[in-house]
Amino acid sequence: METERLGFDAIFVNDHIIVGDDARSAPWTNVYDPFVSMSFIAAHTTCIGVGVSVLIIPYRNPIETAKALATLDRMPGGRVIAGIGVGWERSRVHRARRAVPRARRAHHRISTALAGMLGTG
Repeated sequence: METERLGFDAIFVNDHIIVGDDARSAPWTNVYDPFVSMSFIAAHTTCIGVGVSVLIIPYRNPIETAKALATLDRMPGGRVIAGIGVGWERSRVHRARRAVPRARRAHHRISTALAGMLGTG
């Protein structure tokens, strides 16, 4: 891939499942699924890091997300970089039918699951 040839260290994707219809949100209306995107990038590169800036945990099952990240990390040789968070806009969390305290619990659960699956602390 051109990014490796140019000497980049990593390629990052975004996680935007719920996008507003205002002008500020316009650039994010065509964001692909981060797991599919990272898989594609990892399959077409050999050494560059493959990352997601922040996975919005309240939108996802924490155990399935941890397993998907662990699998994606192991298959291309440990190149995955992942930020995880609960999101920054409360209304989007609520539209995803998750209460903010539940979102915080999900964040803790996936952090714990990832630590166990990846052997990190």
